[in-house]
Amino acid sequence: MINLSKHYDTLTAPERLILAMDAMARGDQYEANLLGETCPKFQYKEQRDLAYTGKYQDLQTMALLHAAMFYEVRGAMLVGLALNHFMPDGRMRSACERRRAELMAHIAAWKRFCDYAGFDPYTTLKAFGFTLDPMLEDIPADDAQPDETLIDEIFQSHLKIWQS
Repeated sequence: MINLSKHYDTLTAPERLILAMDAMARGDQYEANLLGETCPKFQYKEQRDLAYTGKYQDLQTMALLHAAMFYEVRGAMLVGLALNHFMPDGRMRSACERRRAELMAHIAAWKRFCDYAGFDPYTTLKAFGFTLDPMLEDIPADDAQPDETLIDEIFQSHLKIWQS
């Protein structure tokens, strides 16, 4: 392998980041660290409060994760509903009910976290550009209930990010 470290001072930030990702992907932590350590250093005079910006970024990440989980589970639930129409024997109904319960658990955990942190769950998602459609209201209700253990696991994962 060619040693490029003598050229690190000529790298642009995107080039440096690409090389660092390549190094980490191949397990070369030394190279990844070297790329970071040789990165140009700057001194900034003004910076926003990290207590604000850090929590803002944490909340944005959590909203993104919640939206992603919502759409992943909802998509699987829709597939189950569609398959249920093609398999009238009801084989897909229980899978769809489980997915609905999982979706309800994600929603309940997000609401619980937002209540804990003092945010409105819908406003917070909307602030970051996520609008979760009210699709649950259009799907026939079933007896599936969200699992309190799953709600708590999801809530605890949100807390872990928030309290770090």
